[in-house]
Amino acid sequence: PFSQGTFRFEKLSSVQMGKRNHFYSQIVLFVIETIILNVVLKRVLFSDVHGIYDPFGYDTSIMFFFNVAWVSSLLINRTYKQTNLEVTQKSIISILKTLGLQMFMTLAFVVFIKNFYFPKALLYQTYMILLGSLILVRVLFRAWIEYVNPNFRGSRNVVVLGGGPTAANLKGFFETQKLVGYQFKGFFSAQKEDPESYVNQLKAFCSQNQIHEIYYAHSNLSQELIRKIVDYADNNLIRFKYALNYQSYLSKNAELEFCNSTPVLTYRKEPLEYLSNQLIKRAFDIVFSLAMCLLVFPWLFLIIGIAVKLSSKGPIFFVQSRSGKDNKEFPCLKFRTMTVNRDSDSKQATKGDARITKVGAFLRKTSLDEMPQFINVLLGHMSVVGPRPHMLKHTEDYGRMINKFMVRHLVKPGITGYAQVAGYRGNTETPELMEARVRHDVKYLENWTIWFDMKLIILTAYNMVKGEENAY
Repeated sequence: PFSQGTFRFEKLSSVQMGKRNHFYSQIVLFVIETIILNVVLKRVLFSDVHGIYDPFGYDTSIMFFFNVAWVSSLLINRTYKQTNLEVTQKSIISILKTLGLQMFMTLAFVVFIKNFYFPKALLYQTYMILLGSLILVRVLFRAWIEYVNPNFRGSRNVVVLGGGPTAANLKGFFETQKLVGYQFKGFFSAQKEDPESYVNQLKAFCSQNQIHEIYYAHSNLSQELIRKIVDYADNNLIRFKYALNYQSYLSKNAELEFCNSTPVLTYRKEPLEYLSNQLIKRAFDIVFSLAMCLLVFPWLFLIIGIAVKLSSKGPIFFVQSRSGKDNKEFPCLKFRTMTVNRDSDSKQATKGDARITKVGAFLRKTSLDEMPQFINVLLGHMSVVGPRPHMLKHTEDYGRMINKFMVRHLVKPGITGYAQVAGYRGNTETPELMEARVRHDVKYLENWTIWFDMKLIILTAYNMVKGEENAY
């Protein structure tokens, strides 16, 4: 009974369900928090700062940078995402992450602009005041939404037809997503399921509870009965929505598309399946890699090349066949970090590996051995960010051992990746470690955005400076 013209499938998500209130919340919070940021910076930080690099006068350039860093941090951390606004604890954690990233960008700018000066004590004082102010705003905003003005949420009464796990999940969703403004009025099941009796009882229930939306979670109602419910909803300004009962094998990122009037569920969402996203990612890869090749490579290659040559006999570069997108082979470039040996294509480096030279150990610790892979990016073999490529033997072995291992080959491999930033790099001594790496890689391809890539690049740069325990 569900044709494309008369029935629309919707994937249940807080963003889709409460997009209007969510949008207003985003705007209000952004305006308030940005005003607080600028007031605190102007009144506290700039009241006693001298020697600021400010070619435009009146602190314009530094205030501009602070705001650019602030907006960039908001986008990278997705601070105003629905799930980050619903729960006070999550809301505070998200603002902590955002302010921390903004502070990191600011300190990096201070280091880069040498004639720029901030007293450390004043800088810390500024950020402590900012942190306290923004946390207070989040707490007060949540209190206002929940207690002071419930009508702001645009309350909508909902009923769920049926029972079982799907219906229970809907109930839990409606009861926790308070910002969306949905009021759960209960489960509905009629004593008699003949079409006329069922619809009449449903009419009485909807009228008594002023229902705005009906969620269908049954699996055994007849097509005739469903059609009558849909017709009743359409004729009484009630929205009818179908809750898909596929939680046992569908991921949260499943997508629905139509082949003519036939609904087809895709197991997982892959943003990089869309041409527009592919073009954005490729353009970013080319610009970023060209910048590295033109600004960094000329002097860095010379220094590292000489050091590698002096460390041991052999070539400067190490070229190894690795598994790329769609499991296609490609020649992966690296600075050579080991003595020339016969096991390089089969044996992974381990902690204290005797094959690694002293120069190679430093290059691995700082990830500088991966720098030639920017050439792979320009050639189209790799991306700046993506799952790390494995040697062919490991792909063959892990493909048999680890569930979903091959999913990571649906996108181009990267110089850095989500799994590496999360600490899953280096030798994977147990299958559990490789499974954790694969989970992060799959999560990356299901949740890709250009801001996610930028966030991972920033975190990679931080890890390079800090050093990583598993980098060997």
